[in-house]
Order: sequence, then C-alpha cells, then structure tokens
Amino acid sequence: MLMTDITYNNQEDGYHIVDLFKQKCPQKYNSIYDHYKVNTYLKDMFIKTYGSPLPIWALLELVDFGAFTMILDLYIKEYSIRKSKVNNLSKNLRYVRNACAHNNVFLLNVYNYKSNYIKRPTHLSKQIASKSGVQEINRFYNKPHDVLILFWIHKTICSNALNVRRHHDGLKVIERIKKSEENYKNSDSLLRFFSLLNKMIDLLHA
Repeated sequence: MLMTDITYNNQEDGYHIVDLFKQKCPQKYNSIYDHYKVNTYLKDMFIKTYGSPLPIWALLELVDFGAFTMILDLYIKEYSIRKSKVNNLSKNLRYVRNACAHNNVFLLNVYNYKSNYIKRPTHLSKQIASKSGVQEINRFYNKPHDVLILFWIHKTICSNALNVRRHHDGLKVIERIKKSEENYKNSDSLLRFFSLLNKMIDLLHA
C-alpha cells in the first residue's frame, strides 16, 4: 500500500523519502545499510545500487518492521497525509510481532493488573469487541487488546482469500489448544484468552 502511494505521488521520486529517513534516523539507516553490504543473499541487488542513492523499493526489502513504521510515519508527515486507523495502530502490531519473533512467552501474565492494565483503551477496540462478541475485559489489558487490533487490521487490509486461509490456519491452532485443555481447564485467565482468540479467528471468516 505504501509503495502504491509512492508510485502515484508526483511529489515523491522514491529517493527523497529514503534521504529523509537517512537524515532523521541516521543510526537506523546506517545499521540497515551495513547489513545490506555483507548480506550474500542480496549481493546482486547491492551491486546494482552500490554508489548510487538507495531507492525506496530497495530499502523496503531490507528493513525490519520497526524501521518500516518509522518510514511510514515520515512519509505521512512529509506529505501531510491523513493517518488511517491502520497507521495509528501499527505499534500494536509491532508488539505482537516482536513477542512472536523473539519467542517470548505470550501467555504469561496476560491479565496482570500491575504490568499490563490499560487505563484508556482505544475506542476502536470497543467496536471490535462488540462486533466479535468478545468480553469487554480484553480491551483493558495490553496483550488481548493488541490481539484484537491485529486481527482487525488483518481483516481490514488483506484480501478475502487470505483471510479465509488465515481462518483455516487459526482453526488448526484452536485444535492444538483443545488437545491440552486438561492442562489449563482451571485457569480463568487462559480460558478467557483462548475464548478471545477463538472469536477473533472466526472474525476472519465472518
């Protein structure tokens, strides 16, 4: 979606936004470029772009999700683009993505009042919870709140075919969870979270 907007933006040549990112986030840019230089899988691409300004299409092949959100924010500010709900909530996606990527124990302290409580959850989470039949309590804790946002964004920006595939994948996860039900049947926290997950998976096929 970002590349499409850049392509049809007559004010952006695909190099200016990269130069802006380099100016505003020099450490991040240099770290990405240093990795680019030594990555054997990207050697052909590096040879083509070496000595020349790096275009946005090449940069987006190299960045992690955190850097992508930085570029997205810079682009939105540079061209005074009205932020969509998806842009505003990209940090929620990043939290879930990082937890998964780094093998964090996601199910630990899901409803811990001291460490995970949200005093003012997003209004969007209320709409999603209401539409999905999810318990209101899930809006007030970081992990379940971010899962609500994650599934809503997937449902919103992905194709129907992809949502159907992810729904199918999700049902397999639910099957695995049910096989271990004996281990968590007395945990209100896990039962509540798995109920949330089940309903959000169903949202993809709704």
